[in-house]
Amino acid sequence: LLVDAVPQLQEDGNIRQVVCSFTNITNLLATQKSLEQSKLLLRQTEQLGNIGGWELDVATLQQTWTEETFNIFELDTTNGAPVVPEGLNFFTAGCRPLVAEKLQRAVEFGEPYNEVWEIITTKGNRKWVHAVAKAAQKNSQVIKVSGFYQDISDQKIAELELKESEFKYRSLFNNLDAGIVIHSADTAITNCNPKAVALLGLSLG
Repeated sequence: LLVDAVPQLQEDGNIRQVVCSFTNITNLLATQKSLEQSKLLLRQTEQLGNIGGWELDVATLQQTWTEETFNIFELDTTNGAPVVPEGLNFFTAGCRPLVAEKLQRAVEFGEPYNEVWEIITTKGNRKWVHAVAKAAQKNSQVIKVSGFYQDISDQKIAELELKESEFKYRSLFNNLDAGIVIHSADTAITNCNPKAVALLGLSLG
């Protein structure tokens, strides 16, 4: 129960009586507890998935970021989220024009986007983020754009390393001064390098 006590005074200043009111706040406390649990679950989900949410107010260009978004960009939360022009500086020079174009089209036309971009954090670290956004409209006008950033740096680095490894293998395969023939279990030739073609007259057709 929530107790609200109001003393009533006599003319001489002494308390004549105290009027109390009681409010049953059981449901309110239960709702607050449920909300706190939901916020905690959301926070844990963001941390596990390296996902941070954000929202842009189109009228003011002010952004609202979740805590994980600040962590991804390695930005101190005390100064709040950056406004849009400043926020674009987090993206590398190669990505920045596309970021600006996608955001502008989201603001002007309500177009969603789903992109992968490279950023440079406030600490100078390079990361790759999966950026997804959608617009909210009122009376056919975009009023907000919201979305999320997911840090996919580990995945992107692994992909780049795999591509580099494949390139090195292909270069070695093609330039090796020895013939290499690859065939399947049924002895059908599936690949051969240029040296094998020259030495044996092989071809994949």
